[in-house]
Amino acid sequence: MHRSLLCLCLSLSLLLTSCYEDRIGCLDGDATNFDLRADQPCPDCCEYPELAVDVDHFFGAESFNFDSTYLDGAGNAFRVTRLRYYLSDLRLGTLSTTLDEPENLTELSLIDGADTVTAVVNADVALITASSGSARTLGRLRVGTEALTQVQCMIGVSDDLNQVFPPSASSSSPLSTQPGLLNFLDGQGYVQGRLEYILVNTSDTLSVSWFGNQTVTLPFGGELAPLRGFDLTLEMAADYAELLGRVNLSADSATVATALSARMPDLLTVTGVR
Repeated sequence: MHRSLLCLCLSLSLLLTSCYEDRIGCLDGDATNFDLRADQPCPDCCEYPELAVDVDHFFGAESFNFDSTYLDGAGNAFRVTRLRYYLSDLRLGTLSTTLDEPENLTELSLIDGADTVTAVVNADVALITASSGSARTLGRLRVGTEALTQVQCMIGVSDDLNQVFPPSASSSSPLSTQPGLLNFLDGQGYVQGRLEYILVNTSDTLSVSWFGNQTVTLPFGGELAPLRGFDLTLEMAADYAELLGRVNLSADSATVATALSARMPDLLTVTGVR
């Protein structure tokens, strides 16, 4: 009797083993679809969370708005009609390393002499407009397991994206042709920033663009445990008193552009992460 029961159990065990199939799924803990029950990794099924930035706009302690009159560094009263600038190449940092930039692979045309060539580029770039505080998504990221302490970002467009031909980008892309033009197709690439403003005392309507890019490191003010598999939004504050309130906006455009470019690294701070 016992021998028959043992044989039956062995037979059932072999049958169940032969019927079992390995579960294939995403085994990367950074993915939004991480499957703890999977036995084998899938080749290309992992989906990763998004990194975004959400910038609030201030002039000193007050919220910034286009209806207000401000004083520049020389005491000139002015009003801003439009202010835009680019952020790109954001890289989260830990105490020991800097993570890879978020991924937003996009097929675009690149300027090559008098012609263009098609290429897939990492378009991890955001266009910040001083009138809007909505979040801008840069791409998908993997945060790893170490505590996050800072973000390194480029103010302006990274060098590899400066060759993009704007009409080749979709209308929703920050690299597309923008109202007021942010890429003049003159060999300089995209502007770092563009300011349009009115000098109140003379009623002069002026605009100035400045070019190039600058890398800045913005600390979080503490260690942040990585939320693996979840979207991440960096909350930032832009203080335009540090930018516009410290230059002479009545100077010639070249002087103003140089002064604004020099002030850009002091513009942003990280206020939170969500």
